[in-house]
Amino acid sequence: MSKLQASLYLFFGYSICALLLCGDLISPLADAPIMAPGGSRDFWNVFFIGSFVAAAIVAWPSVTPAIWPEFRPALFVTTWMCLAAISAGIYGTWKRTEAIAAFHADKVIQHSFFISLNQVPRDLQSYIHAAVLKDCVPYSWSYSSLSFYPLKSNVAVNVLPQDWINECKIKRS
Repeated sequence: MSKLQASLYLFFGYSICALLLCGDLISPLADAPIMAPGGSRDFWNVFFIGSFVAAAIVAWPSVTPAIWPEFRPALFVTTWMCLAAISAGIYGTWKRTEAIAAFHADKVIQHSFFISLNQVPRDLQSYIHAAVLKDCVPYSWSYSSLSFYPLKSNVAVNVLPQDWINECKIKRS
């Protein structure tokens, strides 16, 4: 019965974290490899591995002796997921804020990392993490590359505020 209990606790712990952080059960498993940006994969791995180590310490029997053995796998997984998301979120938000300040944009919109985590990736995406407008050229933020990239007009008309589109006369190409 204890293995069944441990499995159930693990499933429920994972499910609650996945739903709160990502909005569904599949994204944490499917998106984890793409969360690490290509240009700075080693640095993002520090968050991933550091969160793993911290979660292992939290779930270690001598650190938390009052926790039931059946509950330890769930404690480990939920702690790891939360620490990884929070550390990546803090770092990604910091890098985005730095980039926005350096960009000297005319207009800016941005969303919380955790809102983005719930929105991405989706087919036919009509959501952006952050966008800047500089001399009527729109740019969108990428957490994968931790930088802004030029936004194509076909996409811009779907994701930018209407006043930006009107002001800059952005049209589908």
